[in-house]
Amino acid sequence: MIVQEGFKFIGLDMRLDYALEAFTKDSDNTEDHRTLQVHIQRGMGKNYERLEFLGDSYLKMATSISLFCQNPDDDEYDYHVNRMCLICNKNMFNVATKIGLYEYIRSRGFSRHNWYPPGLQLLRGRDYIRHLVTESSHNLGEKTIADVCEALIGASLLSRGGENRFDMATKAVTVFVGSESHTATCWEDYRLSYKKPAYQIKDSDGFEKDLSQKIFEKLGYRFKYPRLLRSAFTHPSFPLAYAKVPCYQRLEFMGDALLDMVCVEHLFERFPDKDPQWLTEHKTNITSYAEEIQTAEDESEGAMDYWLSTKDSPKCLPDMIEAYIAAIFVDSDFDYSVVEDFFAIHIKPYFVDMSLYDTFANRHPTTYFFNQMTEIYGCTNYCVKAGELPGADGDKLRILAAVMIHGESIAEDIGTSTRYAKVRASEKALEVIGGMLPTDFRLRFRCDCRPSSDDQGVKTGDIGTAI
Repeated sequence: MIVQEGFKFIGLDMRLDYALEAFTKDSDNTEDHRTLQVHIQRGMGKNYERLEFLGDSYLKMATSISLFCQNPDDDEYDYHVNRMCLICNKNMFNVATKIGLYEYIRSRGFSRHNWYPPGLQLLRGRDYIRHLVTESSHNLGEKTIADVCEALIGASLLSRGGENRFDMATKAVTVFVGSESHTATCWEDYRLSYKKPAYQIKDSDGFEKDLSQKIFEKLGYRFKYPRLLRSAFTHPSFPLAYAKVPCYQRLEFMGDALLDMVCVEHLFERFPDKDPQWLTEHKTNITSYAEEIQTAEDESEGAMDYWLSTKDSPKCLPDMIEAYIAAIFVDSDFDYSVVEDFFAIHIKPYFVDMSLYDTFANRHPTTYFFNQMTEIYGCTNYCVKAGELPGADGDKLRILAAVMIHGESIAEDIGTSTRYAKVRASEKALEVIGGMLPTDFRLRFRCDCRPSSDDQGVKTGDIGTAI
């Protein structure tokens, strides 16, 4: 009844079972997936973790689409900064606090002995002492409240409702980001807010028509606006005077979110009993490139995991795949089914047997490093940071990634992308701590972390994204 009052209060008519799950926090550190939960409240059913995993992806996709539609002339950097402001925990916490969402979050099991309607208090009787001991309030962290917002977005998505299955989730995003940058209340609002730029609707030349035909024969989608396809395949280094279309970076920004969403939704539906950590570790993008992938496929004898043995792909190629996904999405007038079709035809076949990737996901260097730190050494003061190195105009982008333990850098690596620099830095960090006994670890890094059941949750540094 409390939860039902809560979602009606914020104007979202979602299914009651999903809403209860989204509003339920059953331990002091529910949101920390890398550590054992403490102070678990028994008898509360499912907590918000899985719905938060789903809602986080929809939040990312929805805000990406909205920014792309409202600001067609912004560059990729502007998009990322603006999206970060919308989806960060601080913004979600502020909005949720303003609307009083915290009053409906469940952190303890319901007790008929201790519950009384607002304004009534037990003065004497059988359960008088128990009622005095029971707290009338609870402590909720900023991240917990933000996670509940994302879980409610996930609950709205599963509840469907409206003409489009995304309508209620779209409205939920508008409620929780509280910004003029996302005002859509249904999926159709995205399409209506998009004004086709001049480059998209301009007549295509022979090259663009030929490119469109070749891609249709290869991937099965025929473009109504071939210049969108040309934009998706135009590298930032190519002079605009020659290309006459924007480079792929704007489309890639939105395509990344679309691909993330379709992968997450597939995993969520296919594995209803898997926890959020497993889902995160198995969320991946296919990176197929050049002769090495072709050679690996030819030598695989039909095995679908042949691409795991190849080296890191050039960043521009997976970026262009994401840009292509966004291009067919825009070209189809924001029809999400074309994204689902692309996933079903070109990605899903590689993941029919997910057990092939269990070892790959669990032994991903960054994820494995996190697990070692928390499970073997009990350390919570560590992080993996990355930043761009300064360089002269025209120089290649260089990213420095560093692994820190108690403020000390133990491993570093420089790469052309944040993702691969973090992976290699994590591999070096694993070599540093490899085989080290917990006592030696504490002496070497002056580690005095002592997680216990008295902790009110475990806090870590800026860990980034493991997968």
